[in-house]
Amino acid sequence: KYHEPWFERCRMQMHGALAELERYCATRTAQQWLIGDKLGQADITASCAFTFLRGALRPLDLAARYPRLAALVDRCEALPPFTTTFTPFFTPGGQ
Repeated sequence: KYHEPWFERCRMQMHGALAELERYCATRTAQQWLIGDKLGQADITASCAFTFLRGALRPLDLAARYPRLAALVDRCEALPPFTTTFTPFFTPGGQ
């Protein structure tokens, strides 16, 4: 849709950051969080950002490209504080 240089730069930066998180998640077990063995701010921030990107970039399947990060995010999103406050992504103005 967009082919402006700024858009491509942002897309490259986004994938670079997600790839780094994916690589880091590969060093953790499925039961661990990003830092330590307890849910922390890093997990919350990564989950909120990834969940936003999943909704905003549909139909792009970020989970297929970043499966370990997606698994971490899914663990967070299944917790009550996430499920009770979730609002699906919507395009402002309904476009």
